[in-house]
Amino acid sequence: MHLTEHKWDAILGVIFALLSLAFVLFLNDLAIEIPTASHKGQASSPRSFPDMIFWAMLAFSLGLLWSSFRKMRVTAAAPDSSARTPFDWTALFFRMAAMATLVLLFAVAGWLGILIGGLIFYLLFAFFSGERNVLRALAGAILTTAILYYLFVKVAGVPLPMGVLENII
Repeated sequence: MHLTEHKWDAILGVIFALLSLAFVLFLNDLAIEIPTASHKGQASSPRSFPDMIFWAMLAFSLGLLWSSFRKMRVTAAAPDSSARTPFDWTALFFRMAAMATLVLLFAVAGWLGILIGGLIFYLLFAFFSGERNVLRALAGAILTTAILYYLFVKVAGVPLPMGVLENII
C-alpha cells in the first residue's frame, strides 16, 4: 500500500488526537504541581491552563485529520496519478520532533522553570518547524517567552514554575 502525504497527515492527526486525549484524561495528574483552586476574581485556576493547551492540541489534530481527508478526496477524484506525492520521511520526523518538544517542555518546566524551558522549547520547535535563522529564532524565543511570562504572572496572576531561577527572580 502506497501512503501519500495526505494519508500520513491523517495518521498523524489520529496519533496527536489520541496523545492529547491521553494527557487530558490520564496524565494530567502527573503534571507540574500548581494550585488547583481559583483565587478571588480569577475565572479559572492555574491548573486549567494545561488542559486548555491539550484541548487546543486535540482541536488542531482533528483539523489536520479533517483537512487530510478533504485532500485525499480531491486527490482520489483527480484523473491523473501525478497529483499523488510520495511521503517524505524527513517531514514525519520533524513533525513528530516538534510535538515531542511540547512534551519535553512539560517534563522539564518544573525543574528548569518556565523561562528557560520556554526558551529551549521555542528554539527547538522553531528548528523542527523549518526555521534556520538562529538570530530570528532566538529573538522569537525571547520575545514569546517574555510576553507569555508577563501575561500569565503579571496580568492573570497565574504562578508559573521558576525552577533554577526561583531565587534570582
